[in-house]
Amino acid sequence: MALQNLTFIEEISKQKEGAVTLLDGLLLTITENGREPDIWERHWFQRACNRLASGNVAEYSGIEIDVEFALLPKNERRPGLQIMASDELDRLDLETMKKEFSGAKGEASSVWKIQF
Repeated sequence: MALQNLTFIEEISKQKEGAVTLLDGLLLTITENGREPDIWERHWFQRACNRLASGNVAEYSGIEIDVEFALLPKNERRPGLQIMASDELDRLDLETMKKEFSGAKGEASSVWKIQF
């Protein structure tokens, strides 16, 4: 039983690492472009961070989709999918995104400690 629990925890850790790598790549891409993220990128980044911070392993697969959407070139974005502007998204500049990402990583870690 202890070996099964260890394997399960290792698998969750791998999934979290993959999710963190995806979000890190998104931030790196935006940083390398030398610009602030647009509202589309902010929206999908925020969704992915919320999934990560939830500590819910079932949400981690959605992070890949969120990051893929965030990285879509403007001419490939779904025109029917409107992102509503909000004060929260307006304030989510690159520096704030990095802080939110750092916090989301910490939230996921602390949730795991409680669950296991």
